[in-house]
Amino acid sequence: MSKTYLNFFNKSLEAVLICSIIQSCSTISDCGLTANREVKIAFEKKTGTVISDSSIAFIYVRAIGTDSIFYDSLPASNISLQLSQLVDSSVYILQTDSVSKDTIKFKYHRELQMVSSDCGFNTSYSSLVISKYTTNRIDTILTLSTIISSDIDKNFEIVMKPLIKSSSKK
Repeated sequence: MSKTYLNFFNKSLEAVLICSIIQSCSTISDCGLTANREVKIAFEKKTGTVISDSSIAFIYVRAIGTDSIFYDSLPASNISLQLSQLVDSSVYILQTDSVSKDTIKFKYHRELQMVSSDCGFNTSYSSLVISKYTTNRIDTILTLSTIISSDIDKNFEIVMKPLIKSSSKK
């Protein structure tokens, strides 16, 4: 009886080890879910009544309440901005020249979800909207998707007014 019991114990231990190895391998790909918390924006330029793709030269793009600068002196036609995991809104300042600053406030719903014991928790976002924005250089904002996902190319298209250069008079 003790030999049968030992044989049963060894087989059970082998089964538990195999299941543990398979389970640990299957959760590795789940950790990629924790990386997605970016709102994706494309820029368009308005010239008269014509709207076309555009690259915008930013002096900077930064989040209010932080010292983080996301884009500094770089032209960009698409940008990705991080959403806060602590509150249901994020506010950004976009400065395109020495005078013009625009502020955009994103609101969203956050939900904390357990991914796995190895990966921990993930904050998923839904119901993304722009609740407020200024119109110094921004003409309009078009909502393309209210979902935050790596499968989404663009959440918003921002149509910018043309930059008016001041003429010097003598």
